[in-house]
Amino acid sequence: HPMPLDGKGSSLTVPSDTVNEYFYKWSTDGATQAQILNPTSLTDGKLLPTTDDTKVILYVTNKGGMCPAKDSAIITIRFKIDIPNVFSPNGDGTHDTWEILNVTSFFPNTEVVIFNKWGSIVYKSAVGYPEPWDGTRNGEELPVSTYYYIVDIKDGGKPYVGSVTIIK
Repeated sequence: HPMPLDGKGSSLTVPSDTVNEYFYKWSTDGATQAQILNPTSLTDGKLLPTTDDTKVILYVTNKGGMCPAKDSAIITIRFKIDIPNVFSPNGDGTHDTWEILNVTSFFPNTEVVIFNKWGSIVYKSAVGYPEPWDGTRNGEELPVSTYYYIVDIKDGGKPYVGSVTIIK
């Protein structure tokens, strides 16, 4: 009988007819069930996901644990970074720095370079972008303007390029 799955990777008993019930569970090397359901939780230690291939295994048994079966798939986890196009370094505690979400967690070799409209570098990050840009150049506040960035996550793909505007 075909077994419907809920598609969420959760453990679940699924009634398929009046006689049999099936139990299935997702697994992967070293990860807990909760981490499989929420891959971003894998960052809590050595299980930091990468863009490498990961083998995921689906185990299926009937209600009594009989007739076990398993299948696997190779998945590639790709984490998207979120680059804001505006921030306001005005000291009010809200959006005072240009924070690029997910970059430090998932792309530890990232380098960020910011240019002004004349092409001069106004900011270059340390490897990993450990401190978000605060809208200054050599400790001096930069004027309200649009600046241009290159975010190179060093994973072999194209760097992210675009603009960010300082507002106050």
